Amino acid sequence: HCTFVESHARTAAGIRANLALLGLPAAAAQVVAARVEPWLRGARLPRPAALVLADPPSAYARHADLLAALADAAAVAGGALIVLETAQGHALAPPARLEVLRTKDYGDTQVCYLRKSATDPAAEPDPGRRAWRCCCWGR
Repeated sequence: HCTFVESHARTAAGIRANLALLGLPAAAAQVVAARVEPWLRGARLPRPAALVLADPPSAYARHADLLAALADAAAVAGGALIVLETAQGHALAPPARLEVLRTKDYGDTQVCYLRKSATDPAAEPDPGRRAWRCCCWGR
């Protein structure tokens, strides 16, 4: 299952249209039209996300707020992998519950790989499970 969180209504509609074109069952994905930080504070998923792909707009200036929301969110599993795209050279200061695994530059883009600390071993994602939840955010 994949949950897409998109703040731009027209882009969210485009994601829904693309998912429909793929012919996926409705339960395979959901699209939420909302800003990600407030959504994360109240999000309740049947199973927390084990993978988060975050691609905020290039002018986005609230990375610290986003990282804090991801670290605190019950919707993001302990042990989850978070992949965050920023502008090259952007200095990130993640909260203590997020460990930077790797940062890689691709042209003018920086991709940062982080791991959320596992506070409860039972909440860790099952590496053998193929159907991980993915919370995607862009625009």
